[in-house]
Amino acid sequence: MKTVFLNRKLFYLIILTALSFLYLFINIHYPINSDSISTLIISKDILHGNILLHGWELSAQSFYLTEILPYALLFGAAGWHLSFYYLVPALMWSIVIMLTATLSGKNILWGWPFLALLAVPSFWAVPLILSPCYHVGGYILMLLFWVIINKYPKLIQFDFSLKNAAIWSLISIFTALFMASDDLIKYCLTLPLIAACVLKTITSNKLTHPALALSMLCALGLEHAVKNALTHNGAFHVPGLWSSSFASKDRAAYNASVLLSGALNFFDADFLGKPISLLGTGRQIVHAVLAAVTLLFFCKSAINYKKWNIFQITSGLSFCIMIFAFIFSEITIDEKSFRYLIFPYLIILITSIQTTNLNFYSKILISFIGIVSIFLSYPKIDTLDYAKANNNYAINRYLASKNLSKGFGLYWIAAANSVPNVIRIAPVEFSQKRLKAAHTLTKPEWYADGGRFVLCNTEEEALKLEKAYGPADVTKIDNVFVTIWDHNITIPNE
Repeated sequence: MKTVFLNRKLFYLIILTALSFLYLFINIHYPINSDSISTLIISKDILHGNILLHGWELSAQSFYLTEILPYALLFGAAGWHLSFYYLVPALMWSIVIMLTATLSGKNILWGWPFLALLAVPSFWAVPLILSPCYHVGGYILMLLFWVIINKYPKLIQFDFSLKNAAIWSLISIFTALFMASDDLIKYCLTLPLIAACVLKTITSNKLTHPALALSMLCALGLEHAVKNALTHNGAFHVPGLWSSSFASKDRAAYNASVLLSGALNFFDADFLGKPISLLGTGRQIVHAVLAAVTLLFFCKSAINYKKWNIFQITSGLSFCIMIFAFIFSEITIDEKSFRYLIFPYLIILITSIQTTNLNFYSKILISFIGIVSIFLSYPKIDTLDYAKANNNYAINRYLASKNLSKGFGLYWIAAANSVPNVIRIAPVEFSQKRLKAAHTLTKPEWYADGGRFVLCNTEEEALKLEKAYGPADVTKIDNVFVTIWDHNITIPNE
């Protein structure tokens, strides 16, 4: 028995390693992203002793425990290196796939073709899950939560014992900390789990999992306390999301169209209006069919929702909440907003695999489709060029050759060009004819220090800068206009 257990652990380790290398190989062919590289810069500040990131203005969510801290821990153990920009997301997404397979149970033997759509992501999906790995740490924590609940089912039984009270208190505390790091956990786990416990209680006419519901309710209250404590103790500042309201009829129609096109692109299934051939759209149709069948299996199993366990009910409610929010709120921006629906898809995929029983011939057929799908999905990495994608950090090296260590850049250019040579580039945006601070992933002190250069996108923007701050030396590198002054300029931190 012990040998079987060790063999299983070894098998998981081999698969995890293989997936990590696959994702690392894919990821290094994509250019550095300002959002993601900021996570590395912030993590380095933690290692320099700024544990609570005093003075930092982070993103709409802090991602402190879910993304930033994993980088900081790795840097502390292995030293800071730019390669971790590619390695950590690859490892994190591998863990997501492994946990998804674990939760799928024995049915994963026939369900793996559907999981392959995520295990071999389309090139369109890679920037959503492997470049900026925002939310992926949250996926891991939520999946791990369910793995623990499945492994120790006695945890969800109502018991007034001191031991169980201590366990549920810890679960409440950790859930609150994770929600304070990533709000997605609230809408994909905490709220739907509370609703699931209520729904299960109503349908079964008996109190169901009260300890589980109570711990999640406590976590909601603790999350507010954690955020207040951080705010009043000199920790990082989170600007938060803009205020949102229900979308208008036209906006809801637009959001629905974005949902469809985003899903098609994510699964490499954007076949509408394209010629059908096995070299092109044939692969995309296979992907579209597998993604659609997942949803059909889920809808079929939803008819018998009264037989669902607490995970499956939570999955259904989470999926509904996120789809509703995607279509009827103003938070949806474009097709890349589909990243908010990746976790809901993961858990309805697990539910579909868990609750669908197939005969032998159906399993053989689906396995065959899976083999064809994976074969056709194999990423053609040779069509990508690592040197072209990252261009040997030409802008960063040019600034270093000019002995420039402080300056500014439009948001999506700034942090991406701050490595490998250490150059502080504060993110800015245009306000009429001048620049102002961009209050995301930055520090107010950067603007007080000023700088001698600005990175912008167009020649027109460079001309505006010269009118506002005086004559400058303008050089175009990689479609970015590097504007350099012989004197220091400052940007108001308004």
